[in-house]
Amino acid sequence: MRSREPGAPLLPFILKARGHVSPAEAVAYLSPSLLDLHDPFLFRDMRAAVGRLLLARRQGEKILVHGDYDADGVTATALLYLALTRWGFSVIVHIPERSAGYGLQADVVRQAAEKDTGLIITVDCGVKAVEEAALAKSLGVDLIVTDHHEPGETLPEVAALLNPKTDGGYPCADLAGVGVAFKLVQAVAHELGVAAETRRFLDIAALGTIADVVPLTGENRIIVTHGLRQMARTVHAGLRALLKECGIADKTPQAGQIAFMAAPRINAAGRMDTCRLALNLLLTEDVAEAEAFARELTQENLSRQKTEQDILEEAHAQLAEGELPRAIVLASPHWKHGVIGIVASRLVERYHRPSYLISVEGDKAKGSARGIEGYHVLEALTQQQEWLTAFGGHVHAAGFSLKPDNIDHLRSGLNENLADAPSDLFVPRVRVDAMTSLSEADMALVRDLARLAPYGAGNPSPVFGFRRVRVLSTQRMGKEGQHLKLRVTEGEQAHKTTTQEVVAFNRGEEEEAICTAGLIDLVAALEINHYRDLESVQILLRDWAPTQEARWIESPGETVAQETEPAAVAAETTAEATGALEATKEKTSLDREHIAAVYKALQQRANEHAAHAAHKQANREQANKPAGVPIIWENAASMEFECVKILEELGLVYWLGGANPWTLFLVSNPKKRDLTASFRYTILSDG
Repeated sequence: MRSREPGAPLLPFILKARGHVSPAEAVAYLSPSLLDLHDPFLFRDMRAAVGRLLLARRQGEKILVHGDYDADGVTATALLYLALTRWGFSVIVHIPERSAGYGLQADVVRQAAEKDTGLIITVDCGVKAVEEAALAKSLGVDLIVTDHHEPGETLPEVAALLNPKTDGGYPCADLAGVGVAFKLVQAVAHELGVAAETRRFLDIAALGTIADVVPLTGENRIIVTHGLRQMARTVHAGLRALLKECGIADKTPQAGQIAFMAAPRINAAGRMDTCRLALNLLLTEDVAEAEAFARELTQENLSRQKTEQDILEEAHAQLAEGELPRAIVLASPHWKHGVIGIVASRLVERYHRPSYLISVEGDKAKGSARGIEGYHVLEALTQQQEWLTAFGGHVHAAGFSLKPDNIDHLRSGLNENLADAPSDLFVPRVRVDAMTSLSEADMALVRDLARLAPYGAGNPSPVFGFRRVRVLSTQRMGKEGQHLKLRVTEGEQAHKTTTQEVVAFNRGEEEEAICTAGLIDLVAALEINHYRDLESVQILLRDWAPTQEARWIESPGETVAQETEPAAVAAETTAEATGALEATKEKTSLDREHIAAVYKALQQRANEHAAHAAHKQANREQANKPAGVPIIWENAASMEFECVKILEELGLVYWLGGANPWTLFLVSNPKKRDLTASFRYTILSDG
């Protein structure tokens, strides 16, 4: 195994490092197709869930959709409500405020029974509701659980349990709660014969998936890629108003814009105990009302930011009173429980220490924990469970409760367990995908790398290492000069053949150190900078160190890691990059003639269905697309399947719903397309 050879293509190198070795794997990753969505009936209990729902519809039963107060839970609740009410189900919704506690509560079950509600569906919760499920059963209320969290030792006895963490038959274990709800909607649409209406919910599913920070790989990547595109023409007044409030309406947003602009507004409502506001936004069909809700959510988010900043400043003040501990454990009666998790993350970013923040409320205390690489938060809490009344979470984050008198015991125990930890555990590391040079960082490379988007958990934006960079000039930016703009070149060339602009956010105070360091090594990401009608490459600084202090070493790891103090340490991935994808592609019999034949077959099927009663309705749903005809397509051979994906990529065919059979929308009288515009065709064809 070896590092990337100088000048070898970066995109295939990164793909191989991220596990996408074959051309077929690379194409599926770089050109996600809705035709690759999994059959929802692969969930073991999906048929039982759909059957119970259809029974409720026939009998006119009231259905309670019980959600959660975070963005995943709110979007999942909205998606399920919008779909079911559209298709004739009688649905009411309930989302508890954060102060009421997480998950399905016994009081809610009793109230549902008293109001003759025959069916409860949980979204983004319920997998641990063992006692509540037993209570529902005793009261004659059926329960369908849709969740994605880790189960407890015992599963609830329910009419149906949809959870990829408990269902070994479902291929994607990383679905968000809204993703599981979307699969239920997909299955119900199939059984009702309205699969063509599934696509309209992709944008809400994408919003919740991004907000929940699940890995953007596999089915999540498909949902998010196409859901972002759907947002540009969303049919949901509330989502459109939210995007408008964020300044990203009527265009395809980036996943990062949703993660840092739209999702925090939804989450803010839950953190500030006004989650119903976010739900009302997503449910309303009134444009004026939606815009009013969106403005109110912005104010909630500003309030959350102010509360967060106040708590952060108090946390910094507490830490300044003594030596920085190995495990940060802070508490206050003034802190809002819904916000302390965000502040714990900020402390991890600042101090690179496991951080536990606790909100004290009378004789009770609730905490949120965030960890660092190499530290398992849930295991750490498990070792201290004698001081806790409840806890749960995973490797990177957790929540817990305890009595205020036990906070000091918890603090001591957590720090004692870290007493013998190696010092480098507390040194932050920056992942680097590859070493490159300023001369390689051109617009063509940035456009190539854009195929790796959408970025998020499990698929971070590529980060690169640059050696021996000289700073030619610096410029302060921002109202308080907190940011830096650098003009840099490579090495010590007097002629400075390659110069680039580097932007360093929140590093204004480092200007003098950077200017006097001589040659420096950089860790940075690459973006396209848009200024008026011009585009240029912009390098975003993540870290730097003087070249004479930097140590770049080979490592068996799959990525490069840079220590940020006192010197940069990095190791290139050991995955072997063997050139461009074309150099290693598997030859198939896929060619223009096969694609044309499949297209003609689809056209013939469209002609046969043109007079179908659903035609006008489907076209109303596709108001922002070219005119066309819906068709049913199934049992395709492998090559035919790839041909239809190419037609999808070219915009000649749209997926509307289903998974073998699929409901497709064939564009009528389309403009002529160039097959070479299809990345899938370019890689998989004979040329």
